[in-house]
Amino acid sequence: MAFSQGGTAAYKAKFAEIARSYFPKKVQPVVTTPAVNMAPGQTFTVEKGAADSWSHIKVTISNLAKFKTSDSQGWRNNGTEFTGNVAGSGPVTITIELTALGGISYYDFKAEVMAKSSNVDVLVSDKPVISKDGGSKTYTATWDPSLKYGGLNITISIMGGNPEFFTYFVRGWIGGR
Repeated sequence: MAFSQGGTAAYKAKFAEIARSYFPKKVQPVVTTPAVNMAPGQTFTVEKGAADSWSHIKVTISNLAKFKTSDSQGWRNNGTEFTGNVAGSGPVTITIELTALGGISYYDFKAEVMAKSSNVDVLVSDKPVISKDGGSKTYTATWDPSLKYGGLNITISIMGGNPEFFTYFVRGWIGGR
């Protein structure tokens, strides 16, 4: 069958039908995007130390995904580091608990607590002193990543010991949406 430039309408229709059988039209895959209001994430806890030891740091964070921790060992400076991402919609709640055991340090325990977003909105900032006789401090903050760009940086440390000072810390980064 010879092909000519002019051809009739019937010829062109027949040619198109034959061509479709050899070269079917590519069907684009259906792409679905997640809804803006995704389900909330999970709650994770990061700890260093133990309440029945000389000191304990416990940080509980809600509405997260892709959460990872790692130990950071040192001679007198030991900690736990973490990373995570905000999951779903809604705010992230952070609860920070510091506990110091009494009777094991000559001096009062010194701590530092900081939680701030990358645009420098400070959620928590304190340098509490916990008695050498023991005690605890608790902080709670809420961060709404939909109102801020960037992420959230959290750093907590407690120092004390007998007769030399030791430091435990928990620090990490939470990426925003």
